[in-house]
Amino acid sequence: MSSAPFVADDRGAVLVMDGATAVGRATAEAFARHGARLVLSGKFDRAERAAMERRLGELGPSQPLFIDADEDQGGPDALFTAIGARCGPVYAVIGSALPVSTPAEIHTIEDYDEGAFVAALRAAAWPLVDYTRAAKRHLGCYPRYVVALTSQPSDRFTPGHDFAACAEAATETLVRYLAYRLRDEGVRVNAVRSQIVRAGRQTVGTVAGIGQSEQATATRPMQDVANAVLALCSGMFDGMTGQVLTVDRGDGFVDGISLAFEREASG
Repeated sequence: MSSAPFVADDRGAVLVMDGATAVGRATAEAFARHGARLVLSGKFDRAERAAMERRLGELGPSQPLFIDADEDQGGPDALFTAIGARCGPVYAVIGSALPVSTPAEIHTIEDYDEGAFVAALRAAAWPLVDYTRAAKRHLGCYPRYVVALTSQPSDRFTPGHDFAACAEAATETLVRYLAYRLRDEGVRVNAVRSQIVRAGRQTVGTVAGIGQSEQATATRPMQDVANAVLALCSGMFDGMTGQVLTVDRGDGFVDGISLAFEREASG
């Protein structure tokens, strides 16, 4: 892709939530290459932040604004107050629905906990509403683009991710309804779904039914996801809103059990 900025700097900043994650960093780099002013929220250690500042400074025309998680403890109101004071309007909000359960936490139905289930929904889906409304309250306008990142399709099984899958299904449904509620405001709300399972700063890509030795080949490059997000915010896909865009290089079509049987049969 060309380095010419079609994400114009004067349109406002691009907020990348969870900017310390691997997919957050890749998304920030994709936008930096195209001239966007960046705001990164999340928890950054000193060395990581310095490395990201250097990298993004090399790629783009302006230095990013970092909003550390400690500074963001007041929630979206505190975050957007800080953004308004330092850089003005927000052009796009890139969210991230992070799994809040791991395979070690859920083995049987007796491991189900109502509080954990509600917490999963709140952590994954609600920020989509909360941050969009806070932008309007504190900056005077909604962002033009809101993009959620999901990774747990509800129609496929991932061990231990019961609540995370439910939460991300809720997020994708909320995307469709928010697109309707905000259509008269000119806001495009979409989701990018991948097969990336994110837990904190770790990133693991899996396809159900394949062996551990093959899992590396199922990892989706972060850049695929980042470029899809960039495209949705470029103005070139403004006819799309309320959509869930799957970025998996076609792996979603492949049934892991059938594939494993085919390989075993072929010797």
